[in-house]
Amino acid sequence: ITTFEDSIYWSDWDKQTVFKANKFNGKGVEPITALHQLQHPMTVHVYHPYRQPDGINHCQAVNGHCSHLCLPAPRINERSPRIACACPTGLKLMEDRLMCVEDLDNHQAGN
Repeated sequence: ITTFEDSIYWSDWDKQTVFKANKFNGKGVEPITALHQLQHPMTVHVYHPYRQPDGINHCQAVNGHCSHLCLPAPRINERSPRIACACPTGLKLMEDRLMCVEDLDNHQAGN
């Protein structure tokens, strides 16, 4: 079940349909899917720009200064970093938390 704007949306397992109605008074119940389009709908999510607002991509400029992977980080407080650098398999993050180098500790001695 979810709401968006003036409507409430839910899935009915018995009827295998997603319905919507006015969220203030329950009127205007109508199916918004056809039976042939769904198989046992379980959950309903609304994807709309208002529900998923755009944010600032702090990795966009110079890859966040990361040598390899730049990932958005959660803002727990004002002093929290906006990004986190990460390394692909076989590399490890240096103490500067920006550069990746070969991970010799986990390197297989094959020679």
